[in-house]
Amino acid sequence: MELKYNNNDINFTIKSQTINGIICKNIDDITDILRLRYDFSKDIKIDGKKIKENDINEYKRKISIVRKDNLTLNNYNDIYTFMIQYIKSNKIYPKNTDKKIKDSLKIVGLNQDLLNRNINDLSNSEKELLKISVALLSNPELLIIEDPMKGLDLKNQKKLIILFKRMIEQYNKTIVFISTESETIYKYCDEIIVFTNTNVIQGKTKELINKIELLEDNNISIPEIVEFTYLVRKIKDVKIDYYNDIRDIIKDIYKHK
Repeated sequence: MELKYNNNDINFTIKSQTINGIICKNIDDITDILRLRYDFSKDIKIDGKKIKENDINEYKRKISIVRKDNLTLNNYNDIYTFMIQYIKSNKIYPKNTDKKIKDSLKIVGLNQDLLNRNINDLSNSEKELLKISVALLSNPELLIIEDPMKGLDLKNQKKLIILFKRMIEQYNKTIVFISTESETIYKYCDEIIVFTNTNVIQGKTKELINKIELLEDNNISIPEIVEFTYLVRKIKDVKIDYYNDIRDIIKDIYKHK
């Protein structure tokens, strides 16, 4: 799903079948835009078609979100009961509900034994993976993830990125990471959108994230690895490239010795 949003100073495109990254100061505002909660006077196109108010529910069903907040399952004895209720309340109609639930867990690497457990018994990584599993129940075309990789160790981060890339390649999904921090966005996203104090800028991640002065002027955090590269280039006058892996920087530095 490709989404183009155009209204005064807000003009950006969520590129289809890739991992898009959004850096902003207010995650909730951006999420509302992507979830199509907007004034219909705005020019919004999905897959090249301008959507109308009476089409909104059709497109909302194609979008799923992983919230930055923790799942609240206080009213449910176990995770299985919660997922059953989630399917009913979101009007999802799988051919086999139990299989759908178990498959959604399997996709993110969770064992189906987890269904009998309480949310409070899960580790931080299990909770984050469960949130993604729940979001996948509706088989969305556009998956929005707030504060991506929060609470996940490096092993599970790598596992999820492999999963997302497989979803893009095999099932034509579109992924959006939204964060106030730039580290994860820089590390994992192909396209990046930055909401500055005055407008929106968009481009390839490597091209955009190295505009240090722009990021600083808008109080946007700079990835440590990018800041290191910037200082090496500026102070040592070594024209090394920008990378998201320190090993690649070391190789490049040796080339310039």
